[in-house]
Amino acid sequence: ERLKIIANHSVGVDHCDLPALKARGITVTNTPDVLSDATAELAMLLMLGAARHAVAGDRIVRTGAWDSWSPAFMVGKQVTGARLGIIGMGRVGRAFAAKARGFDMDVHYYNRTELSADLAQGATYHSTIESLLGVADFLSLHCPASPETTNLMNADRFALLPEGSVIVNT
Repeated sequence: ERLKIIANHSVGVDHCDLPALKARGITVTNTPDVLSDATAELAMLLMLGAARHAVAGDRIVRTGAWDSWSPAFMVGKQVTGARLGIIGMGRVGRAFAAKARGFDMDVHYYNRTELSADLAQGATYHSTIESLLGVADFLSLHCPASPETTNLMNADRFALLPEGSVIVNT
């Protein structure tokens, strides 16, 4: 007997040579929605942690280096009400936007195509990445690693972000 199916227990299939498998009559499956919320939650964790200096604060406490206090010490950047830019509004990007709305964030996005109103859920569409970057107090990247996205963020694009922007790349 020959191999008939590759039942892939992950979201993507980019690690499979789909044309070669198809030529051999082998079916490839995946689980496209299984990790959307989990990945969005990790992106939220990273954004909050970066905004509020979670790792540095933990390190200061654990090493005993916390030897002073001031009202502004380790306060960081406020997430609530901030402008969030999302590049890639697929399943994970939309799940992340939904979680960000719980922080009253003003959600903006860039995507290859504009989403329908029911999928956008009030998020503001930008037809160019450059337009989006100018309003991103926080920027979250939710696009696949591919030849098209290699070097998506470069010095020119980083320079378009507002001073003090926080970037998360999941």
